Amino acid sequence: MPYVNLSGSSGPHYYDGDVVGWMGVFMPSVLMCVLTLGLAYPYARCFFLSWYISCLVIDGKRLSFHGTWQALYPVWFKGIVLTILTLGLYYPWMYTNLRKWEYSHIQSSD
Repeated sequence: MPYVNLSGSSGPHYYDGDVVGWMGVFMPSVLMCVLTLGLAYPYARCFFLSWYISCLVIDGKRLSFHGTWQALYPVWFKGIVLTILTLGLYYPWMYTNLRKWEYSHIQSSD
């Protein structure tokens, strides 16, 4: 599993997001999930991650998120169904699978 090595870094690391931008993305995402009873979660998550990840700079390279809600939906739906069927026992695996999916869709500018 790749990781970010901050000890021999060659550039700055920072987050340049602000509260106004966060509220402008987070609140509509929450509203989408509430109004659709959670069915829009994959869309809302990708919407939020696109903004959040684009505010990160590591080693002087800006990160970007390239996932789509259509690709996230089967991962999320399978996790929800299995979590319900196992009365919550599958949730740690669902959480891990969602994070793996998210991290696999993050790229840095070259």
